[in-house]
Amino acid sequence: MDAYRNKLDEYKSSILFGTFIDKVVKPDVTITGQELKVYYNDHLPQYVFPQMLQIDAIVLKTRGAAQTAIDKLRQGMDFKWLKINADNQVDKKAPGILDFGGQMLTIKSFPDKLQKVLSGAHAGDYRLYESPEGHFYVLIIQKDVPARTQTFEEVKDDVAQKVTWQNFTKAIEEWFKKLRDAYPVKIYLQEQ
Repeated sequence: MDAYRNKLDEYKSSILFGTFIDKVVKPDVTITGQELKVYYNDHLPQYVFPQMLQIDAIVLKTRGAAQTAIDKLRQGMDFKWLKINADNQVDKKAPGILDFGGQMLTIKSFPDKLQKVLSGAHAGDYRLYESPEGHFYVLIIQKDVPARTQTFEEVKDDVAQKVTWQNFTKAIEEWFKKLRDAYPVKIYLQEQ
């Protein structure tokens, strides 16, 4: 019977607390346009679209073959033709081969060493990458979308939600402080 009463008391307390939050705390929570802009400016790195690249590759067995392929490409050789006809290619089913899949991918989705190789890359660039497995990739950057910061207007709703939650949390903490100052808090330890 005591367990039932305890559960009932807990339920009543949670209903009262929820009503208190809805009727007293929430109405006092406001946000201003200035707060939104300050939050946005303070958290700009969270609102950056990373650079994206579409890459194709020829995977070769030696650095020399890869460098020769890049030289030929820079002199005007067609990439697709070279990909089909290049000597010293690594078997496409070899373990550890990176497949770029013809998709636009963020630079941050690549291994660290490859990120460094691709740093500053733009459409039409060729890059040479040596994988940890010892494969040499001749990379062509087919398309690139540069990194950009989202405008305030693009993220205004997200910023408003975060600032509202931040102000709501602050309001609850202030109410808890007022209640603690007004009423003594007793903690009863129970041995488990």
